[in-house]
Amino acid sequence: MDIHAYVVDHVDAPFRWEELTVDEPGPGEAVVKVMATGLCHTDLNTQAGDMPLPLPGVLGHEGAGIITKIGAGVENVAVDESVPLELAGPLACGITTGAGAVLNTANPAPGESVVVYGVGAVGLGAIMAAHNSAAATIIAVDLHDSRLELAQRYGATHGITSRKEDSLERIREITGGAADYAIECTGVIAVLEEAIEAVLTLE
Repeated sequence: MDIHAYVVDHVDAPFRWEELTVDEPGPGEAVVKVMATGLCHTDLNTQAGDMPLPLPGVLGHEGAGIITKIGAGVENVAVDESVPLELAGPLACGITTGAGAVLNTANPAPGESVVVYGVGAVGLGAIMAAHNSAAATIIAVDLHDSRLELAQRYGATHGITSRKEDSLERIREITGGAADYAIECTGVIAVLEEAIEAVLTLE
């Protein structure tokens, strides 16, 4: 079938609107007509040659769309199934990465605690997922008060401004020793090291 997509032919090439031919969906596959997609640094780094992904390629992996065809054996989705694009579009990889870390990896039990370091898009995804899990205590840690206010609006029970107070000491005080889970969303080595300490029980 024929589609249109933006293609990057080689490193440092511009995005080019092209008509492409793709295969019909095979068993267990579906075709999604992308209604909107975002570009993130992964795509731009690929275009710049900083990520070893094969080119030419269609970049943009944060999409929302409508199912137009399904392959054999597909039962959990249907063609033209109603998708609230205004809700699905903004989820992108940031929200799903943070939410997935909490729901698929940590999966907190009733009464457990989760601390989230860095509450940008990924961290807010983690906060919202923790709020919809069994976790009782959800601690947001960030440099910026405005982000912490947003985190508390979306489910954090506590907010710690790390440039104003000792976040590790405060986490231990809130949890009575150590957090059950720490989700690190900053990519900063020093923060990762603290996140590890935050889940270690002091003897």
